[in-house]
Amino acid sequence: MGVMRMRFTRIACVLICALALPGLAVATPLVPGEILVLGSSAAGDGIIRVDPGSGDQTLLASSGTAAFTDFAVTGDGDLFATTADAVVQVDPMTGVRTTISSGGSIVDPIGIVAHAGALFVLTATEIVRVDVGTGVQTSVSSGGFIGDPRDLGVDASGDLIALDTVFLGGRGLELFTIDILTGDQTLIPALAASLPDPSGLGVADSGELLVSDFSQAQTVGAVDPITGNVLPATQSALVISTDTLVLDVAVDADGRLLIPVLVVGGPDLLVRAQAGGPGTEILTEGLFREVEVVPGSPVPEPTAAFLFGAGLLVARGAVRRRAPVR
Repeated sequence: MGVMRMRFTRIACVLICALALPGLAVATPLVPGEILVLGSSAAGDGIIRVDPGSGDQTLLASSGTAAFTDFAVTGDGDLFATTADAVVQVDPMTGVRTTISSGGSIVDPIGIVAHAGALFVLTATEIVRVDVGTGVQTSVSSGGFIGDPRDLGVDASGDLIALDTVFLGGRGLELFTIDILTGDQTLIPALAASLPDPSGLGVADSGELLVSDFSQAQTVGAVDPITGNVLPATQSALVISTDTLVLDVAVDADGRLLIPVLVVGGPDLLVRAQAGGPGTEILTEGLFREVEVVPGSPVPEPTAAFLFGAGLLVARGAVRRRAPVR
């Protein structure tokens, strides 16, 4: 009995340490509110998890020989990504990728979103629906306003929305929604010249469409989805500085903007800025092309003391169940 107790005590200690000791690398499922980026940093090259509090990075999946072009994540923690000719599902625990669909219309995809139980992929010429279970591809919409597409998203009303560019005496943004049943495209009126080189699309908690701009404007614009009015989404000096280029934008669980910026002379950064205000901070360093937040309401993180106590209870129960009956 003494040997048995010792064996299970050791197992319990390993469990407790894995749960309660900060800094110990343990693969965990994705949960709402977590930040994911695509790019390269000291953590590696691929899809990277960024701790919202500390900015610590963990490489979830390496790009390898088939580099990721974009990714999407669901509230259930399912992670999907595109490569040059395929749509894959990525296991966030192991980094292993499984091909869902390849070839066909999947040619140099620009964006991907998980929406209405399916995956929607934006290419240079069309928007394609991919069935997660079968991999079957269906063309949803092509032509129309699709000319020089930049990103794909879902607005506050649950409609699929695309970010494109238009040339009318100069280049500027173009936003339009897509009916996933009919393929109909509806243009959102917006002052195109206000954001001449759009790079990424996000949605604010207020419903405004957030558009990052890679041009000399070097800013993030907030577009009213009804009127098309464009206003600065933030007054962050790190964003509107002439030494930065804005690559994408997303909104964290607290309504703050997450903005990957390319800094001339480096290092490149992921900054967090207050929507509509001047408050900003550097979250972490790295060259990130895309940023996403796991959707849903964040679950409060249990304290180390709680995890330690839970581990003790598990260990105590295991020893009792395995103790021989006298």
